[in-house]
Amino acid sequence: MPRSQDSRKPSRQVQPKQLTTIPNSLSASSSTLQRPSLLQTMKEGVAFGVGNSIGQSIFRSIFTGSAAPPVDAPMQPQKQPTPEYLQCMIDNNNDKEACKEYK
Repeated sequence: MPRSQDSRKPSRQVQPKQLTTIPNSLSASSSTLQRPSLLQTMKEGVAFGVGNSIGQSIFRSIFTGSAAPPVDAPMQPQKQPTPEYLQCMIDNNNDKEACKEYK
């Protein structure tokens, strides 16, 4: 049995939401937007690097017990072989024992 027209509820009218405006102090106008400069980018990069270094130092001190990475002993300069030693090595097929006296 079909419904009669009288049994229908009246439909509600949906009101559109009012858009709120952003105050001028918070709005981003084209005159206030600036592209980042090279110096600003470099400043942010240095700050990031310093923060990263401090963070690594703190992390290392907490989990390994030392704040600085271990430093290897400085390398001693190597002596250059004498021409006599080089010739002895050539003559003796690179036998270091035979050429000890030329070192």
